[in-house]
Amino acid sequence: MNNGVNNESLDTTAKSKTQLASEYGTSVRTFVSWLKNHDIQTGRRKLLTSKEVGMVYTRIGIPRENVPIRRLVR
Repeated sequence: MNNGVNNESLDTTAKSKTQLASEYGTSVRTFVSWLKNHDIQTGRRKLLTSKEVGMVYTRIGIPRENVPIRRLVR
């Protein structure tokens, strides 16, 4: 899928669930629910590895500024 975003320029360094939830403009609780719905298992850890962050962007979508979140989640 080509979404017009250069995936090589994405920051996929290790991030916390709080940081990622903020990127998507949602609460941590909702973000954790999205992880479960997209079968991304991180356990109780608060920090996601760079590989897991890449998986989040691939499965949930790339967070974009000024785009309502309901358009990002499929």
